[in-house]
Amino acid sequence: AFAGAGVHELLSEANGWLRWVAAITLVVVALHTLRLGVRRYRGHTGTITQHRELSPARAYFSLFALTAINPATVITFAAVVVGRSQIGSSWLAVALFALGAFVASAVWQLLLAGSGSLLGWLLRGRRGQLGIALGSALIMLTLSAGVLLS
Repeated sequence: AFAGAGVHELLSEANGWLRWVAAITLVVVALHTLRLGVRRYRGHTGTITQHRELSPARAYFSLFALTAINPATVITFAAVVVGRSQIGSSWLAVALFALGAFVASAVWQLLLAGSGSLLGWLLRGRRGQLGIALGSALIMLTLSAGVLLS
């Protein structure tokens, strides 16, 4: 946010291909999630690597990383940078916004990690896991279409 208007030009020039990269990434992750979900449901557990136990800290930092590359997060911060350069907000306002966004993101990540952990515990059977994989893949495919159509 402190970079100002200089970042605006760079973001404007890269907007087209960044949308395609985001959409393709979402489609690839959706297809991978769907493939693993179906394989687990069919009982092909020998070919799927066993994941480490998901601790609260690991869940939080995984979601934090996903938020950092989330197009909506990037667009929000880009809007603040562009808006700041156009209306001349003070450095204090920019710093307070960044702090507020950090705290809001941390609370949101804790809520997502906790509710995701609870949902995973409730739906730990094969059908529940398949439902989660199908739902996740559908959400990601919908988001990829939204990125391309916006």
